[in-house]
Amino acid sequence: MPPGIEEPGLGEMARTLERVEAFMRERFIELGNRLDRMVTSELYAAHQQTAQQRMDALREDVEELKAARRRDDERRSADRRLVVYSAVVPVLLLAVNLAVVLLTR
Repeated sequence: MPPGIEEPGLGEMARTLERVEAFMRERFIELGNRLDRMVTSELYAAHQQTAQQRMDALREDVEELKAARRRDDERRSADRRLVVYSAVVPVLLLAVNLAVVLLTR
């Protein structure tokens, strides 16, 4: 050892060791508290699986709604054609009848 520097005494070593032990104890308690807040991998996997099942169910619902919307659109289109034809055909028949009546006079 260089001159003028003294080795720590047993008392000082004991106090330093106690401080280190107290610091380590606090850190271990802190780590334990953090670990207590963590979720187990099994619980996390179960949560993820449930979330995936919900997403799949929602995706199926959306697809069903899209299919129902397409069917409704097709039905409305068919209804529009029916309305147009039900109005146009009688008018055409009336016009043909009038033309026949006027031409036969």
